[in-house]
Amino acid sequence: MHVVLFEAEEIGIYGGNYFVEKHRDELLKHIIAIEADAGQGPVHTFNIGIGNPLDPSFSIIRKALEPLGVKASRAKSWGGPDIPPMSNVGVPVVGLDMFTRGYSDLHHTANDTIDKIVPDRINQSAAVYVTFAYLASELGDY
Repeated sequence: MHVVLFEAEEIGIYGGNYFVEKHRDELLKHIIAIEADAGQGPVHTFNIGIGNPLDPSFSIIRKALEPLGVKASRAKSWGGPDIPPMSNVGVPVVGLDMFTRGYSDLHHTANDTIDKIVPDRINQSAAVYVTFAYLASELGDY
């Protein structure tokens, strides 16, 4: 499983483009790509960016996320700002959409500090991403 931390999205998606350039031969082996780029959450919606958004392959993931307060959506996901370079070459993407209350008040400011984290919000987001990552790793070929 790759876990990638991209950089330079705000100035041109340099991290995402660089990753695709350097790993193009490996991209067809990727099961799925997902991105967290909207603060601490919580996550409220699960969107799929491949074929049928309610594809039965993802029913286990949808059911596992429900008790965490995440609803399945019929919307197609674009994945997030850093991963379109991967989806553009065929890597399936999903989106875990977050509530962004107060995010733009702090994001990229001197006030964006660790003391602003609300434990219940970030704990729910972490649980959702961990659950998703584990179950997605078990999908094999979707």
